[in-house]
Amino acid sequence: MAGIRVSDDVWLEFVRLRGLGWSVERAARKVGVSEQTVFRQLKDPKSRLSRVLAGRGEGPVVVPSGDAQRSLVDFGLFRSRYLARALVPWQVEAAERISGLLVSERKEFVVVNAPPGSGKSTFFTHDLPVWLAVRDRKIRILLGSRTERQARMYTGRCRRTFEREQPVRADPKLVDLGIAQDAVATLKDDFGVFKPTNNDLWRAEEFVLQQNDGTAVEDKESTFSSYGMDSGFLGGRYDLVIWDDLVDKKTLRGDQDSLIQWWEQEAESRVEPGGLLILQGQRLAADDLYRYALDVVDADEDETGDPPKKYTHICYKAHYDDLCKGHKKGEKLKAWPKSCLLDPHRLPWRELQRLRANREDRYLVMYQQEDVDPANQLVPRLWIDGGKNAAGELVPWVS
Repeated sequence: MAGIRVSDDVWLEFVRLRGLGWSVERAARKVGVSEQTVFRQLKDPKSRLSRVLAGRGEGPVVVPSGDAQRSLVDFGLFRSRYLARALVPWQVEAAERISGLLVSERKEFVVVNAPPGSGKSTFFTHDLPVWLAVRDRKIRILLGSRTERQARMYTGRCRRTFEREQPVRADPKLVDLGIAQDAVATLKDDFGVFKPTNNDLWRAEEFVLQQNDGTAVEDKESTFSSYGMDSGFLGGRYDLVIWDDLVDKKTLRGDQDSLIQWWEQEAESRVEPGGLLILQGQRLAADDLYRYALDVVDADEDETGDPPKKYTHICYKAHYDDLCKGHKKGEKLKAWPKSCLLDPHRLPWRELQRLRANREDRYLVMYQQEDVDPANQLVPRLWIDGGKNAAGELVPWVS
């Protein structure tokens, strides 16, 4: 079609086919234009294709290549390229497992337990959902927390990442340690515009990502939504629901039956068929919400043997005894699974050793995710409420 002007309808059909998952080559051949013409148009923000899309309130179609393309399947590369994060192997593994469950044809339910201080909240409420949304802009994600205010902070942080105009700088301390480096690109650079022109669709509590397949954003449900346990009734249904750190001192001291009822009637019911719900945090007590979820059984179609569990359990320990070869002073270990430490930077052996020596039960429960108390109480209630123990010693409450 050299020398022939490509009509708007042809370009819009090309965009529609790309949105259906067609390759650039196949979509171009279908509408009767060459690949060279497509790439030439995509590189020029003033080209006819770019102007047509801009006129419809859409960003230019960007076809990622090289590291940008690889980052869609390599979570570690994605985090370093766009978020300036250090490589954390357990989070890369968790992202791969969760992305696999997300494509299941049935509803999937997951409990994730990881130690405090491991960066799990940043991973689950920002890095992971942002990566999944870049891979599929049609996804609907709910980010939930104990309070609506906290949940809005999560969605606000995600919005700022999609808006970013300059690559983010890495933490200087991590750079000095040689475990992180500055980001080299923004999401906008490599994947096109994410913020729609309609600011009403870009609110603090929920926002819609600009679609790159010709779909009008006004007709699309929110890509990201935020809810707290104090938000009242939860509206809508979602492909991915992530509840972050619901179990704390306050919820443990409250009415556990009411919490479980809310969880079953409100939180679990918001997942679409084929969707995924994640309940993540650290274990605190034998009767906490994580234990309840892990004990729930699923329907057994074969009705033979023990019924399967409803929730998949993904669990990470601060220290893996079976991998430990001893610890030498000043030794620099790599992160699990190349050593016994889940994250030598965030959870160094010296701090874990100190905790284990002084508060072994707390270490085993909160950091190792183990059921250890013979009285069926993972964490004594005194740890939660605070006060004096039988020996008259002051016990601070769990923060």
